[in-house]
Parts: sequence; structure tokens; C-alpha cells
Amino acid sequence: MRQGKPAACRGAEVKAGENEGATLRHDYVVREWLGPIEVPGKLEKTVALQADWKAGDLGVAAFVQDGPTLLQATALAGCIR
Repeated sequence: MRQGKPAACRGAEVKAGENEGATLRHDYVVREWLGPIEVPGKLEKTVALQADWKAGDLGVAAFVQDGPTLLQATALAGCIR
């Protein structure tokens, strides 16, 4: 039997920045924001992972806008190879 709460429920104590000392209990935290990017057709992007990021916990979220109008949004967990 597993001990304690699931990782998503435990949260993470913030060590620096505007939320220093707080415990975040969010599902996801933005590590890098890319955009806006104009996409004429196909888009492929490589992102360098920082040494302290847990690759198994990373994923990608993307959305498409036309001005202020949200057209599509999607997310993919565990897409790191």
C-alpha cells in the first residue's frame, strides 16, 4: 500500500520569487512560455530541459488564437523522450 498523499495533492514549497514560502497545489506549472508564434503551416519546436526539471512530470500545452478568439487548445502529458 502506498503511503501519504499522491504527488499532485502534496504540493510544492516555493523557494524563491513572488510566491516564496507558499505551497503550490496546482496540477501544472509553466516552465517555459514560447510565443506568440506565427504558424504558416507545420510547427516543430525543441525545448532544452533544465537539469532540475523532472522529465517524467513534464508535458506540453498548446493553444491557437485568432486575435482574442481561442480556436483550439490541447495538452499532452509525458511527451518527453
